[in-house]
Amino acid sequence: MIQIFNKLSLVYNVSSWFGIVNWAKLKFGLKVTREAKSVIEILEWAFKSKTSIKSVSGIIQIVNKTDNLSLDFFLRIRSSDALVFKQIILLKELEPAFLYFKNKNVSPKLMLDGGGNIGFSSRYMLALFPDLKSLIIEPNKGNAEMIRKNLPQNRYSLLEQAIWFENGIVFPDQEKNKGESEWGFSVHASKVQEEDEEGGIKANTIESILENCGFGIPDYLKLDIEGAEEVVFKRDLNLFSILKKVSCFSVEAHSCEFEVELKFILRELGFRVEKSGELIFGFRDE
Repeated sequence: MIQIFNKLSLVYNVSSWFGIVNWAKLKFGLKVTREAKSVIEILEWAFKSKTSIKSVSGIIQIVNKTDNLSLDFFLRIRSSDALVFKQIILLKELEPAFLYFKNKNVSPKLMLDGGGNIGFSSRYMLALFPDLKSLIIEPNKGNAEMIRKNLPQNRYSLLEQAIWFENGIVFPDQEKNKGESEWGFSVHASKVQEEDEEGGIKANTIESILENCGFGIPDYLKLDIEGAEEVVFKRDLNLFSILKKVSCFSVEAHSCEFEVELKFILRELGFRVEKSGELIFGFRDE
């Protein structure tokens, strides 16, 4: 009964707020955010599925049980988290990776989640493959805290740093991040590579990250680092040698030009290429 009350209360509060915003949009031309629309879609989905929702201090807990699979998630209501939930859970953007390993009758052991956001991608894959562990790279501190809420402790390792084409220090890109949410957290390099400079974020190449953590080549490498993918692909000289050994790879291109170039590169590296939502997938079939 308490769960039902919490759910109805949450729906009422969010739906009422959304209705007010929508009225303001019609009357004054205000813009309804994508985040607000995604929250409503999640609530609609929750009522249609075997899902319980609780809300405590601005954090929503979603527990969904379908097809003998139990997934629980924590997300922040005033953030981009609802957009990520929609992308990974409702739109199932990572399903091609799941189907690839399932059809090959392979249980992947290691996922490198580059740009882990709040952990939904890793949580989804970990739920499907019980032997899988995830190495998550995420530079945003707020997102890192949510990762700790969303993932079982013994199934992941978290590095609060950035992926870059060389080892050093990068800085939040204030211009790109202006007006962006946690989902769009971008970094850029600085001429001053001093580790103790205020605001600096430690950055490493994928090769260095794997070596420093003592991990081998991941079965699945996911890269979504808000535009830095292009810089990494073009300037990390050791990346391709790693990709030649990876079974499954996904990346968000963030530009049409890079998407065309990326597909060509992946095919040259021997991958079968597919697109799912905003992600480009490479599958090694041999």
